[in-house]
Amino acid sequence: MDAHLYLWINAVLYIGFGLWCFLKPTATSNFVGFSLLHASGKSEFLAVYAGLELGMGIFFLACTQAESLLYAGVLFGTCMYSGINLFRFYSIFRFGMVARSTMVLVALEVIFCVWGWVLLSGMASPF
Repeated sequence: MDAHLYLWINAVLYIGFGLWCFLKPTATSNFVGFSLLHASGKSEFLAVYAGLELGMGIFFLACTQAESLLYAGVLFGTCMYSGINLFRFYSIFRFGMVARSTMVLVALEVIFCVWGWVLLSGMASPF
């Protein structure tokens, strides 16, 4: 499995999702199970879901442009997905099963987490 492919797919997904959150915040918040009740909540959703995810996508994209950044990009993705999975599964255990749309995200998060660990195990660490 190629690190470039891992980073490109992440770049496309996060740039796409960030733009979707920006352009259609109500639709995307409903998809992930949020209610945007107040201006503060809407601002937070746009900042974190649109802004942060767009920024992450750009970072993944930047990492595809230089061999020296491949390890950093895969490490970042693996750490991110590991943390997401830890709290995703804890939340399912604590609050119960999630909606089908969230299960799609769970599947992707698990795949990218495992893929990242596999990639890291075969890459030479610059540290």
